[in-house]
Amino acid sequence: MAEAQRYSPDPVMWRDSWNGLRMSSVTVNDSAPDSAAASAELEFYQEKSPTGRPRLSLPATIANAATWDMTIPAQVLPLPPGEWYLRLRVIRADGKPKTYLQGTLRIV
Repeated sequence: MAEAQRYSPDPVMWRDSWNGLRMSSVTVNDSAPDSAAASAELEFYQEKSPTGRPRLSLPATIANAATWDMTIPAQVLPLPPGEWYLRLRVIRADGKPKTYLQGTLRIV
């Protein structure tokens, strides 16, 4: 997989709960990932091409590292209204980082 999958959930009202994220049985080029997931975080940035630390990082709970089954629970996001760029960054068991999802979330 050369580039990250697009992920742009529906807008969220400020101080309302975001629905969370659930991934299961991830495939890369129609196959299971070639390295297990060691950790993952959904990161939020204000700039499209992040160069610094994310404004918010939500850790994923990994249910099955081999198939990258993971969940980030529903929660109120402590972000002000605006457009937020996001990416799901997975650290593989071999130590290599992989951005699997990227997109935007509007908080209105």
